[in-house]
Amino acid sequence: MHRFFISLIVLFFGTLFTLSSEDTDLWLSRIETAPNDSGKVDLYVDLGKSLLEEQELAIRYIDEGIALAKSLSYRTGEGDLYNLKGVVFWQSGNLKKAIEFYEMALTLRTPGVDDSSIASGNGNIGLAYLMLGKFEKGIGFLERCKQLRRELKDEAGVAGVCNNLGLAYYYVGDFEKAISHLLESAEFQSKQGNESELATNYNNIGSICIEAEHLDQGLSYLTQSLELAEKINDMDTVASVHGNLGVIALRTERFRDAIDHYFRVLEIVGDDGQTITHVEAWNGLGDAYRGIDDLEKAAEAYDRSFEIVKDLENGLVMITTLLSLSELNFALGMKATADDRMEYFRLSAEYGEKALNLARENNAANQVESGERQLYLTYQAMGEFDQALEHHVAYKAQSDDMLNKEKHEQIAEMESKYQLVSKNREIDSLQASNQIQELRIQEQEQRVKAQRRLIFGGVAVSTLALLLVIVLWQLNQIKQRNVKNELIIQNLQTEQKVLRAQMNPHFIYNSLNSIQAFISSNESYYAEKYLSKFAALMRGILENSLYEFVPFEKELAVISHYMELEALRFKNRFRFVIEIDDDFEEDFVEIPPMLIQPFLENAILHGLKGVDDGVLKLRFEENEKEGMVVCTIDDNGIGRKRSGEMNRQQNLKKKSLATEITQRRLEVIARQTGKVGSLEIIDKAGDSGEASGTRVILKIPLSEQA
Repeated sequence: MHRFFISLIVLFFGTLFTLSSEDTDLWLSRIETAPNDSGKVDLYVDLGKSLLEEQELAIRYIDEGIALAKSLSYRTGEGDLYNLKGVVFWQSGNLKKAIEFYEMALTLRTPGVDDSSIASGNGNIGLAYLMLGKFEKGIGFLERCKQLRRELKDEAGVAGVCNNLGLAYYYVGDFEKAISHLLESAEFQSKQGNESELATNYNNIGSICIEAEHLDQGLSYLTQSLELAEKINDMDTVASVHGNLGVIALRTERFRDAIDHYFRVLEIVGDDGQTITHVEAWNGLGDAYRGIDDLEKAAEAYDRSFEIVKDLENGLVMITTLLSLSELNFALGMKATADDRMEYFRLSAEYGEKALNLARENNAANQVESGERQLYLTYQAMGEFDQALEHHVAYKAQSDDMLNKEKHEQIAEMESKYQLVSKNREIDSLQASNQIQELRIQEQEQRVKAQRRLIFGGVAVSTLALLLVIVLWQLNQIKQRNVKNELIIQNLQTEQKVLRAQMNPHFIYNSLNSIQAFISSNESYYAEKYLSKFAALMRGILENSLYEFVPFEKELAVISHYMELEALRFKNRFRFVIEIDDDFEEDFVEIPPMLIQPFLENAILHGLKGVDDGVLKLRFEENEKEGMVVCTIDDNGIGRKRSGEMNRQQNLKKKSLATEITQRRLEVIARQTGKVGSLEIIDKAGDSGEASGTRVILKIPLSEQA
């Protein structure tokens, strides 16, 4: 995960200033002659602020002030001094000590009286935890800070903490919340005309868009940020934007452009610095040089990064650097002579193990997955197959866990909503019962008065009837919402089954075997090409699986990646052709994801089995009248009957779930859209009556928005 974020807003109080030693003597004289003791404590606070650049001297006078405040039981002054002591340690880079004193300051604050100071303390602690890589803890403190700033109606404070929360949520992978907080901050900065802060916000939003693979959107925000930063000569932001533009260049394989951007960063900040920005720039240069296969320069860049990051207390950046070194040494080992190869592999394993352990400590799921995968490849190349298998199993488990995590969260959310609706229904029923009981009591009391009883009796009956109508209507609405929620849950569960069927272990196993075969035969080009396409396919499947309907072009991209992989794996023994009807408006079509791929897989593995000149044709047409996409999958293979006989001869008892799962999904989609799709499988025959392939006709309902 790249990290060209900037502008961490420190929330400590007061204006900071520095004074000469003569001015220090003047402050001490004022303290000596102060009219009251609490005033002396406040002067110690000001003196401490003036000495922030001289840590030892600042702490000396801060401690004197703390001793005086304690003797006076002056909690406000004591809290201010502990908070200032935390600032001193923050500036010196000792974040753990800073947290310790910030927390001591918070214990001395009084809620309702010192809310502004409490907000600042929570903000400072949250930022310190972020810098230590403990993101969940940091988020908790920052959210508390934001809540207090809102209660105080401190718009500027809310904007500042939103910027930091954007950074925090970015690191834990919640890009939606990250962008939401940064946009909230940007809205305030735009209203105030704060061009510097607005440039920072746009840069940070662009950085998140890159991580979410929205490169065009990210480029748009980064361009706006760069224009503002250059206009006001904010070179820190200019450097950060160039770093992010370098990341986009890497993602789009424009490695020369990436090198230019990263050298621009180092030109601005100086190439001999010791900051996280320098680490990220050197890491980016290493990645870019690897992209153009200049491994010697890549090694130099990674080594520069590693030398810097060793002295920084930033777990996430250390993980990124260690993984890069592991991957580089593995690549060097694959190209080295037999005598040198094992030494490179040993270094790759050493860096990989350190990165994996650090990633586990910081709960960095993406980095854990990358570390397990790299160690699996490294130990396999070293011939240590037990360890390779152990890491491969862990890599697969981590990959599956990340794949299904969001689906499980969605299902849990739906279940929570269902329980809430049920609870509301119970409350509504109880309220109606209480109202009816109250009306009966009123009727009994009114029987004493004949005339009034008749009048109020009529009113009571009318009111009761109205209440019953309202209650029945509410119950009906709740019932309809329950049905809809159950439908959503059922659809999500079905999609999970389809996703697991599509990303089945058999396909992944065959893919990894193919990669291993390329590597073993020194076909590194094809191995890298296969890995790249395999990664693109996995990403596309994961992204599309989040939605019930996806744009046609996205689903077609996933299908194309899959077919390219299969063609590469089977040595191009078949041709894959996509035909799209001239009247098919693909830019405006959305279809359910992951319906088509299982039938393509059946055609390759069973229909085209043993055929050297196979042709697999995929055609799309649109039936506007029925609101359907008609998808036809046509192969010139051996047909279902012959394929079944071959499986029996080879004692294969595999059962394809494609037909069953597709029928179930079509039923669920029909209940959602009111459009009934269909699946038809036709055994083709030639003039002689022999099987000449299989044709699958799948009618897929369009989404209601399409």
